[in-house]
Amino acid sequence: MLNALVPFEHSLVSYTYLFGGLSTTTIKVTIEDANLKIENSFILKIFFPNDPGIHVIQNAMNICHMVHQQAPEVPITCPVFSEHVRIVNGFKCILMNYISDSIAGDVAVEEKGIPRKIVLGAMGKVLAQLHSVKIHAEYEIPSYKSGGAVDLFQHERGDFVEKIRKLGNAEFSKFYEQELIESFSILSSNEHSLPQGILHGDPFIDNIMISDTPTSELTGLVDFEDACRGPVIFDLASTIAGSCFLTDSEIDWESVSVFFTEYQSIRPLTPTETSSIYLFIRVAIMCNCAFRFMMYCGKPTSEAYRDLYLKLKYMRSEEDDIRHKLASAIVG
Repeated sequence: MLNALVPFEHSLVSYTYLFGGLSTTTIKVTIEDANLKIENSFILKIFFPNDPGIHVIQNAMNICHMVHQQAPEVPITCPVFSEHVRIVNGFKCILMNYISDSIAGDVAVEEKGIPRKIVLGAMGKVLAQLHSVKIHAEYEIPSYKSGGAVDLFQHERGDFVEKIRKLGNAEFSKFYEQELIESFSILSSNEHSLPQGILHGDPFIDNIMISDTPTSELTGLVDFEDACRGPVIFDLASTIAGSCFLTDSEIDWESVSVFFTEYQSIRPLTPTETSSIYLFIRVAIMCNCAFRFMMYCGKPTSEAYRDLYLKLKYMRSEEDDIRHKLASAIVG
């Protein structure tokens, strides 16, 4: 597999399995340049055959390549040698740069004791940098309406209503359909007033890398499989939805405030974004919740959606208070 991804004058020295998610296996590989006798490490991402489609992965790689070319100062993972996804032995794969001496944001918080607000501040900065990158015409960057961002547009369009109904949970089905009416309408009603840009699509803290040093500095943003072009406020909402809840009914407002402060030090929010953030958080939670519900229904992990479901119920029941605290956090 590696021979199809690197120039022939390189040879494999060693490899180490790092982690795998729902759709990938990730391997650190060390390769030697046969001419210079220099060893370098890279990340080999191998995608499972059936999920996701190659066009989804290629779109993500195109975005990473564009960002790296247009704004190399933005710390993200990007393809090396070639930005093209290859199929080897039926597996889709790509070789990415390796971010050394780093740990994922969730590990930094949960295992290393690094304050959540430090990690969220780093996330705010890198997302603002990403959202500030201009999309040039020569790069074909698909809209979220073509996929990405946790199937945001497919939910907005109602593509999953019947599928969720058929899974037999009447309570969840009713709740889901209410959310489509109450919160997802924010997309169509503000389609032309919400700033558009490159969306990471899944900016939870496990997708940000932090240096494993006393400085705990940002080293990179990874995993762009949900990346696309769309309303950048979705990324901010997703970060809060996935990384700022301490429990099902408790939000770390200090971290939310730091996140917004660091983000707006680079890219200030518009009035429309400020007024829309509450509903976009609900949208982001629902996209991820419904994904888990459909993915795991009938399996031993069928309750995987429930923590997000409870968070969404909390968002709805405490709307006035949460809107007020969000407004305060944005002002700083």
